[in-house]
Amino acid sequence: MEQQIKTLIAQVATLNEKYDAIKRLNGENFNIFSILDMERKEVETHSKFIYELLNPNGSHGQGELFLQLFLSSVLNLPGEDVLDVKREDLTRYVGRNRRIDFVIKSEEHQIGIEMKIDAGDQEEQLKDYKKELEKRCNSTQKPKLYYLTLTGYEAGEKSTKGKLKVEEDYTLISFETDILNWLEECIEKSATIPSLREGLIHYSNLIKKLTNRLPKEMEEEMERLIRDPKDVEAMQKIAEEYPRLWAKKEKAFWEALREALEERDNLYGFEYLDCYNIWSDEDGKILSEDKVLETIENTYKKPNWVGFALKKNYNNGALIWLTIDTHSEKGILLGAQFFDTKEKSLEPQGKLRDICIEIGLKWTIEKKNIYKPSQQNIRFYRKDQKEPSYDLFDDKKFKEYVKGLSDEVIALVEHFRRSEQEIIKIIETEQA
Repeated sequence: MEQQIKTLIAQVATLNEKYDAIKRLNGENFNIFSILDMERKEVETHSKFIYELLNPNGSHGQGELFLQLFLSSVLNLPGEDVLDVKREDLTRYVGRNRRIDFVIKSEEHQIGIEMKIDAGDQEEQLKDYKKELEKRCNSTQKPKLYYLTLTGYEAGEKSTKGKLKVEEDYTLISFETDILNWLEECIEKSATIPSLREGLIHYSNLIKKLTNRLPKEMEEEMERLIRDPKDVEAMQKIAEEYPRLWAKKEKAFWEALREALEERDNLYGFEYLDCYNIWSDEDGKILSEDKVLETIENTYKKPNWVGFALKKNYNNGALIWLTIDTHSEKGILLGAQFFDTKEKSLEPQGKLRDICIEIGLKWTIEKKNIYKPSQQNIRFYRKDQKEPSYDLFDDKKFKEYVKGLSDEVIALVEHFRRSEQEIIKIIETEQA
């Protein structure tokens, strides 16, 4: 079996090189969304583009064509008599002011679609949307709620509160299957309209990139290549081992980074903190290696954070966290969080924000957290993101990455150490 696996890997590597060369020759690597750094922007890219296609009055000039294809191939609701299509539609009947990504109103249904690329679930989000759609229905309509993600995973407990069930209360749809199939139909129908067709192809290629979808021709060659039952068995072994292989590498990286930082004698009182309970449970008990690997592997199925923080407590009770963690869009991020003496998270503003801006920390993800991408272009494996940094498996490059990132972290520590007295005064003033 070992020889079978090695032979299969070599054959697939050759095939991959072939199609990489074809993509370069065909210009498939040229993608407007990638060039403009808009690949994973939910609102500015995906929401706007999809809505433009769904809108019967959109600039595509095809009326309800794309909308009806969407109803049929994505939502499995063919032939609906559509009355209205909205994007970022503000809720009216639930207590929280929320915006449903897409709402399609037809004679038969009130349809809501919640889309996730990188953003996490919000508190009772789907639960609220289901209630909102129910309230909007008249006597002839029924609510239909869909959860659209890159790979079709379920919404979290936070969003459903355990009261919504898949297929009964909401339906899973994915970019990698449903949206791609719809786009292929749209491209086929736009064959005689070059500018529209090319725009659709760019977006379709982007989705294939985000979901790691192979070119159709390569899929067919893979099928011809893997015919022997032993090849199929070998492929299954490779597929089973691949996530664990990456989990081991990611675990090794974070542990090597922590060791590199602990060897430095200039952390100025900052101490390690397992802020995501990756290496220890909520009570501080160290997790077994298998449990750590399992925790990391779970982030491959559903986006989540991996990493750790350096924390420092001050005599007045104030607290600073300096975070080093992964994010599926930006790779590894360096960040800062500030807490008052009651451990309440503070929003960086005024002089506190100025201190952060000095070293390039920006508001990029959550309101009270500020981050900047690491200069080390490191990406770990995630099922629904860009290609990972395969050179992490080269020992020399691995050490270079660890050294480079540890230097960045030390620079971050030194910056906040120089400003810590001013930070303490600011926190005391805000709390007063």
